Amino acid sequence: QYQDAAGDAIGEIDQAFISYDVFGGTVSVGGIDSQLGYEAFEAPGLYTNSLAYGATAQQAADEAVNFTKQLDEVSSLGVSLIEGNDSFIGDLAANSDTIVELAYGRDLGNGLGAFVGMRSEANGDDRINAYVTYETGALTFAAEIADGETDTDLMFLANYAYADNASLTVRYTTEENHDANGDLDILTLAHQIALADNLCITTELTDNGAANDEYEFS
Repeated sequence: QYQDAAGDAIGEIDQAFISYDVFGGTVSVGGIDSQLGYEAFEAPGLYTNSLAYGATAQQAADEAVNFTKQLDEVSSLGVSLIEGNDSFIGDLAANSDTIVELAYGRDLGNGLGAFVGMRSEANGDDRINAYVTYETGALTFAAEIADGETDTDLMFLANYAYADNASLTVRYTTEENHDANGDLDILTLAHQIALADNLCITTELTDNGAANDEYEFS
């Protein structure tokens, strides 16, 4: 993250890493996005402006060593060793830990796909992430679970590409033990239109699940 003279954030780099092909796979070192989560962290691949679960279940970029390998034509494996509590591999200081992240994805055929992954957090809040996808024609469906030590979050998503450059998305998420008021259910409607190869406009309307039924537009 970059800061000005007053210490205010003025921008940040999401990912910055080097990669080298070895052992039939790819080793990457640097600031790397998590392998977990159905939704992408950046374009292309985003359906909405906001992330599911209010970003509570998704990890952003970490300093990590990552190895990915295509096992065969339909399956892949990823392993990451991630900095935890400002420490890294081999650091024996108190409260230090190296986070481990594992990911496995498989194309099941006939439009079906499956993914399962886990992340061992330094604070002990380990998380399991899994999702299934189904694509048929212009429709894409996804169902995801993010299961932690104290909560379980769910997401259901449907996307319809009604044109080559435009689509509609409906997403429903539920966050267990979101706050003192209990669970939180969020409904999101989004529309995307690509005006050029590198220019896309996404509009979103979200029912934030609050008792006062406020809506958010972006």
